[in-house]
Amino acid sequence: MNKDNSNLNLARKWRPKTFDEIIGQNIAIKTLQNGLFLKKFFPVYLFAGQRGCGKTSSARIFAAAVNCQNLKAFQKKSEEKVPCLKCDSCKSMLQGNHPDFIEIDAASHTGVDNVRQILESCAYMPLTGNKKIYLIDEAHMLSKAAFNAFLKVLEEPPSTVLFMLATTEIHKIPQTVLSRCFQVIFKPINNIALKDHLAKLSESENIDIEQQAIEMIIEETEGSARDAINLLERVRFSDEKITEETILKVLGKISEKDFYSIFESLIKQNVPQVLKLLESINFQTLNPQIFWNALIQACRNLMWVKYGTNIKNRNIETLKNLASKTSINRIQAIFQLLWNQEPIFLQTTQKHIFLESALIQICEQTDIEDLKDLITFCNKSDQNQSNNFSGNGLETNNSTLLTKTQTVNPTNVNPINNKPITNNAESIIISNNNNEVENADISPWNKFVQKIIELSDPMLESILKQAKFIKNDPEKKMVCISLSNNGSFFKDKIEESKNLWLKLLQLSFPEYLGFEFIDLPTKQTEEQKTSKNDNPTENTIQTTNNAPISKAQFQSKPYTPQYGSQKNNIDISDKEKWPKANLIIKHFPGKIKLSK
Repeated sequence: MNKDNSNLNLARKWRPKTFDEIIGQNIAIKTLQNGLFLKKFFPVYLFAGQRGCGKTSSARIFAAAVNCQNLKAFQKKSEEKVPCLKCDSCKSMLQGNHPDFIEIDAASHTGVDNVRQILESCAYMPLTGNKKIYLIDEAHMLSKAAFNAFLKVLEEPPSTVLFMLATTEIHKIPQTVLSRCFQVIFKPINNIALKDHLAKLSESENIDIEQQAIEMIIEETEGSARDAINLLERVRFSDEKITEETILKVLGKISEKDFYSIFESLIKQNVPQVLKLLESINFQTLNPQIFWNALIQACRNLMWVKYGTNIKNRNIETLKNLASKTSINRIQAIFQLLWNQEPIFLQTTQKHIFLESALIQICEQTDIEDLKDLITFCNKSDQNQSNNFSGNGLETNNSTLLTKTQTVNPTNVNPINNKPITNNAESIIISNNNNEVENADISPWNKFVQKIIELSDPMLESILKQAKFIKNDPEKKMVCISLSNNGSFFKDKIEESKNLWLKLLQLSFPEYLGFEFIDLPTKQTEEQKTSKNDNPTENTIQTTNNAPISKAQFQSKPYTPQYGSQKNNIDISDKEKWPKANLIIKHFPGKIKLSK
């Protein structure tokens, strides 16, 4: 390594000058060396890969090797060094003034005129070397017209000319150009090779740095040697000894310990604790983009852990602990929130405030497990209310009342629609937010609901048990049902599980194709109310104790048995005291009252 240029920054000072000094690119380098040894040269080479992985340096070394005076000796004996760095050609390359090596920055030479100058000059013979070599860096920046002007000469260049294109965005190179190139792909440098390189550099430059700090630099730079060296140079003068804390301050990052403490509070949905932690770490000094990326990466790691996938992470025990405290659906919900909010996050100038708001939103999300508990709770409440009206309980003013009765009707006529019914047929009286009343034979539906237990899916079972059978439509071959609260969440769950329940449904409803969801209205117009009150004698409902009640009275408010009385509304503002009540109100708005 030539270290005479002490005034250069570390990235330029430690730029590779031979094939042996290029780290982490064994396949690409071996390909180039074999071509030199076998005297196989291609008209156009394309060097592609991410930033700082050795593309341009390899192209320069390859160009030096092509014109090296020691090349013939290397072609006879592979132990010979090429480029030798000792001949006149190699010295000219090191000094940057070789007459047969022309390096062009495509970012500043994008037009057709620049390409035409190259085409005119490549017709001349090389002055001192074997070939005249053109290196076009950032080749993807050339215009479409410039690429088109290049096509012919790239396919059949003069025998004394060699073109090399280097790019970080190979997808922007036209296919017509790619098909004419010999592609050499450079991968991100692996952590082990990069760690050894930084340790060697630090020792040579007398930089005192901890191994943990080197590992943090490598994680931050994602396989880019140049980025890693530049970051090392940024922190080398900040303290006598470079530690993890030193790098965190320079980068504006949060320590892993503090980050996972905040993430655990997010999972526990503890907003005060999250805000307290943000204040303790001086959140305004952190880089919000890095924090945002850390949230996404943490969700990804937790997802892998939940599915039992082995991941290489030094915080694996912490991740396993967090994974045990949450569900896959909860992680997916956090993912979805971050993806939805990211466009706004990238545009806003108040990123710290926006990020605080996003963290609070994550805390306020409803866990899918809570919804399962809610459904189970509501299901039990309905059963208790149906079986026993006495005792203390909770009910909502605008929630659906479902009362299962044994119809007593000597005339065998439905009092609502005046249609004949079978003696002792099981019927259902439904009072919904629209105050409609329906009566339907649900025997096939009951058979289907009983079969749902066989699927061993508690969530689906609970949803369908609470669903209300409206009718079966022979023309559409669909079973019409209404779901609790007309919730889209329940509809999505049913649609996702169609392959499970369809066969069971067809046992009760042969050849039927599925469900049609009926969203029961929540309000009625004044005209409808007036028309229904015009004939009170036709709007009478037979109750369980055979006491008639007018339909208008039934519509005005939910029926309350005379042997039970309602008390005043309950104050549920204390969420710790009334957790389930608050959860119900969150999804089924209404008033909470105590009933006896």
